[in-house]
Amino acid sequence: MVKDSQVYDSDGNVMYPIDPRKAMILDLISVNNGVAYTDNKVNVKIFSYGKDWLSGNCAWSKLETFGLLDNIDGCEFAHNCPLQTGDLDLKLPLDLSSFAAIVNTLASNKPYQLEVRMYDYNQGSGHEEIACVVAQIRFSEGN
Repeated sequence: MVKDSQVYDSDGNVMYPIDPRKAMILDLISVNNGVAYTDNKVNVKIFSYGKDWLSGNCAWSKLETFGLLDNIDGCEFAHNCPLQTGDLDLKLPLDLSSFAAIVNTLASNKPYQLEVRMYDYNQGSGHEEIACVVAQIRFSEGN
């Protein structure tokens, strides 16, 4: 369970709006009420907010990522394994440069919603979902 989160730049300053082209540190205050996780996979969905072209109503619309944000190796990407049980204060270094094809298509100063789902890939698991975080953010303008 995620209790709180904050994004920092590489110098330790709060980063908001978020610049996905720069390395960042995600600080997650959380609790693991399950087992220790030595392997996990993550799926990320991105939504943009705006007027739906069919209905004319404002809504969150899923952006197509063509599977590039599916089955990300959470341990390798975030360097967060093993995830022990109990209270956790995770400082996760995130570098999204490998996802430049997606990041570069996102408009600055527009609201986005990220849905991040983590799955248990411990040996012998049924790949159950163990965490879900939804965050509404804004990306900064590029330099």
